[in-house]
Amino acid sequence: LANLMYLASQEISLGAAMGEAQLSAWRRALQSKNFRGTAPEFIAAGDSVLARLRHHVTSFDDWHLYEQINRYTGEQYNAKDLTWSYAEVLSALKAREDAVALSKANPPKADQSAATPQGDFAGSCFVTIPGPLADPPFSDSAIAKMRGYFMANLNIDVSGTMMAARGAVPALHDCCEGGYSYDWVRDGALSMLALQALQNSEVGTVGWTHQVTPDVVREKMTAYIGWVKHVQGLHNTSFSHYDGDKMVTALIDSHLEPKWNISTGKPYIYNWCRKQSDGPPLRAQALMVFANDA
Repeated sequence: LANLMYLASQEISLGAAMGEAQLSAWRRALQSKNFRGTAPEFIAAGDSVLARLRHHVTSFDDWHLYEQINRYTGEQYNAKDLTWSYAEVLSALKAREDAVALSKANPPKADQSAATPQGDFAGSCFVTIPGPLADPPFSDSAIAKMRGYFMANLNIDVSGTMMAARGAVPALHDCCEGGYSYDWVRDGALSMLALQALQNSEVGTVGWTHQVTPDVVREKMTAYIGWVKHVQGLHNTSFSHYDGDKMVTALIDSHLEPKWNISTGKPYIYNWCRKQSDGPPLRAQALMVFANDA
């Protein structure tokens, strides 16, 4: 959600026009009748999302990210070190970096700059801070730690795979063997897109540890390409898996299997939302970004 706000801010700074219907939709979404759609307002909306997350993710967690936040206790819950969580937070911080730079280079007109979202709809559940934060919601040291946890889940055992999460997943209630310790096509693609976006950026280098350099990206993307080739090479080969409670033998559809066993290099044999089509186009996007930058 924060990423969306920062990307919207960038578009406004670059000159995108917003019609009345669009502005009305944003006012409703942000619960603000005063919202004018300026770049700083969108940055403030994104900062509100990350500031709320920062409230729940503290130094007591050593900046580890989980999958969920307990609605009653406010504590993080389920799937510690979820790779997708790191990818999204780091991507949002990178988008913020770009949005702030563009907003400073293209400040809003005087008649627009005064309005800020106030959350003035009845029963508002989205409360926006008055303006952009002076600094990113997370410190340099916190960002560096999150980068380290993120990259530790990439290129597992030099296989090119991405482990979705290393932590326990009590929310599954033991329904799915192995928890999240598998390679998800969708999550892997989103993670590789995030990694590439971070290279040589401030968000990718602050804190001096676990920096995302071109060499790091090249190493992990090259391994990822090798994994993708392996997956594609198994297309239409025989594979036994569960269909409900019954074990069946079928041909692997490498394009639609969502979840792969890192140790065996084959699809997950138990039931898990087979088939899924969101992963392959995201994977193709990650590969094209790397090819274009090569």
